[in-house]
This record gives sequence, structure tokens and C-alpha cells, in this order.
Amino acid sequence: MLRAKMILVPFPRLTSMKRLVCAVFGLVLVPALASAAEVSGVVTGYAELPATAKFTAPASVPAFKISGKFTGPAGSAPVTAFGSLPGKSQGRLTGLSLPMLGQPRQGYSDIQAMPGNIAWALQDNGYGAKSNSADAMLVLTQFKMDWVNRRASALKDILLSDPKKRMPYPIANSENNPKRYLSGTDLDPESFRFVGSSLWIGDEFGPYLVKTDRWGRIEKVIDTLIDGERVCAPDNPSFQTCRHQIKSSKGFENMAVLPGDRTLIAMLEGPMEGATVLKALEFDLRTEKWTGKSLDYPLDVATNSVGALTALDANHLLVIERDSREGTAEFACVSDDTSRCFKEPAQFKRLYKVSIDRTNGKLVKQDYIDLLKLKDPRKLSGSKQRNGIYAMPFWTIEAVTRAGKKEVLIVNDNNFPSSASREPNTQDANEFVRVDILSLL
Repeated sequence: MLRAKMILVPFPRLTSMKRLVCAVFGLVLVPALASAAEVSGVVTGYAELPATAKFTAPASVPAFKISGKFTGPAGSAPVTAFGSLPGKSQGRLTGLSLPMLGQPRQGYSDIQAMPGNIAWALQDNGYGAKSNSADAMLVLTQFKMDWVNRRASALKDILLSDPKKRMPYPIANSENNPKRYLSGTDLDPESFRFVGSSLWIGDEFGPYLVKTDRWGRIEKVIDTLIDGERVCAPDNPSFQTCRHQIKSSKGFENMAVLPGDRTLIAMLEGPMEGATVLKALEFDLRTEKWTGKSLDYPLDVATNSVGALTALDANHLLVIERDSREGTAEFACVSDDTSRCFKEPAQFKRLYKVSIDRTNGKLVKQDYIDLLKLKDPRKLSGSKQRNGIYAMPFWTIEAVTRAGKKEVLIVNDNNFPSSASREPNTQDANEFVRVDILSLL
């Protein structure tokens, strides 16, 4: 539906006829979209990291030699038999299992592109909860993208640590180890950005804003404030005394740094108690304090989440809004047996362009790209495309970054070993996709 609105238009941008109309009436009626419109995105590169990729923890911390020991039933003893806990995605077997020797490369919750087909990607807390991730290391990995061979290769790792004892509570492992490597029981890192010589991380357990040096060593753990009062999630030791309370796993999933590296915007994944919009909080990187300003983001559907955020320019952001469904219609269930099909295939996976309305404290949606319908005319994604269309039907898509003037790089969170969103019984790989978003700019 179109509506007309009055806009003053400078003469040089008009045809001679429109200039005549403007000269007579001093203005021109321009139709404006009443809501966001869908535009197309085009795949320009695809690289994959296999679901079985892993790395070896430092020998000095034997607690991390084996990963996944605590993923059994709640309250049970650590599991020691390799592969005895099968991975399941909404009840469907994924083909992989825990515990495992080594640390999996999985669960990418944010990404930042660098020149030369390089990108840094951040793993989340491990296995989805504070209680089951004490043997999952927190790691930021540098990748090289080989677009020709469709391969992402890990170059180096930064292991998050707390040698200066800045954490507000005792850490799960390495308490007596000088390097004090952190685990997924200590923090749930879901977003990050390099700013100068520092690394800033958004955490969900606090939620906290965490500052580290370039080697991932914590320098500050900053409480989240709204109107000068703390915001707490259930995993925060101070939850009961906090005025502002949020649900578990609804902390800082998303982060953007505006051009100039002065302002950081951290968005909560879920709404505050009693609210229907998401809060994006402004943080001053010079004073390292919350400014007290915030922006409201309206969800298309109340049960949706925002999985990723990045800056487009000083006045616009890119936002991935998604449902919690997974899978494609190709494998939709046609019977009551849902063990080898998708009962509820993905429906809503969108990359929005939003404008920053500072006057009214809002994020205003403009156009969007449907991530379930990315064009891939050159079939760069290989077997992942169907009839020239590449879809991202993943349960969670949590990372987007600018990758040049007109492209972005997106990667899924594959929730190892519990996400089979592309095929019903095959654990998802980590799919790095470069997308031309010129139509959105």
C-alpha cells in the first residue's frame, strides 16, 4: 500500500517537467512505502567449515582436553564414554555425538570481516547453557575464505582468559592456572567487535559488556544499565536484586560499532519484562560508560528474535530477524513421524536495513532481503542451492558483517551437535556466505 507524503525536493534532481511543477507549487508529492519491501540478495561467495572441525586445547589445562562431558541429563555425573550422547535437533538425530576428544569449531555467534578474504568469528558458550559448558573453551578464530574451493580454513585462535582476575565471580576451570582460560560456564559471548587495540564482547549471562586486549585477556566486565539501574539475566548472581530482569539467553546477542569508533550499540535479544520491543543500548567507547540512551526495535512477530547486527553507516544498521524454526519445505513432514523430516520448516529469516531515529529513540525498518531466497545464478554454493536459489533455513543465524562497499558476510550458528537445519538428520556445517546487498543500499 502506498501513501503520499509531502517532501521538499531540490531542483537539480528533477526532470524539466517536475521542475516546472515545483516552481508553481513549491513541492512535489512522492509516494512512500508504508512498510518494508522485499529486495533481492545475490550470492557472490560460499565457503564451508565441516561440522567435524576441531582444535586441541593447551596441554596446561587438562579440563578442556575432552569436550561435552556435562551434556547429559541435568544433574547427572560427567559422561566419560566418547560418543555416548547423540546430538538431536528438535528430536531428530544429527549423526554426531558427545563427548569428544578436542574442542569443536562450532556455534559462531558473530563475525567481523577483514581485508584479503579474512574474517574473525566468535564461538558462543558451547552447548547452550551455563550448566553444561564447563569444558567448552571460549575462542575467537581467524579464518581464510577460499571462495574457489568453497573452503574456510582456521588460521589462528584467540582463547578468552582472565589472568588479571577481572571476572566478578570464580571461574569454572583454571582457577589456579596463571592464564585462567574461560569456559562456557563463565561467559556466553554472543557478539564482538575489534575497536582500536581492544576487543569488545557482548555476553548473555550477565548480560555484561566485556573489554579484553587483543589477546582475549579480560580488562573489564561492565554491568548493563538502563536508567542507571542494572539489567540482569537469570544466570547473573545478582538476578534477584535487579530491578530490570530479562529471560535466560536474551542478553547481548548483537553488537554494532558506528563509524568513528565512538559509539557502540548493544541490542538485547529478547524484550524486557512487559515489553514488546527490543532495547538497543548506546555505549560511549571513549568514556567506557552507558550513555543512558536507547533505541527500540519492533519485531515483526512477537516470538521472533534478532540474531545479528552490524553498522551500515552512521545512520543505518543491518539486522537479522528470524523465527526459531528450521529446515526447508523440500523435507517437510507429510506424516506424524517427524524423526526424518521438518515438522515446521523455517519461514522467517530476514536481513533488514533499519534507520536510526534518534529523535524518537527508535529503529525504523526499511527494506529487507529474504535469506530463504538468495539468488545464486552462478551456483557458487554448489549442492546447497536449488534451481539457482540458496536458502539459509537454519534454526539460528547469528552473525553478519560488512564485507566491502556492497556486500556482507553471513555465517550460521550450527549449535554443534544439535542443529540439522539443512537436512533432517545431518549436522549442519558452518556455512560462510558472501552476499551482494546493493539492492538494499
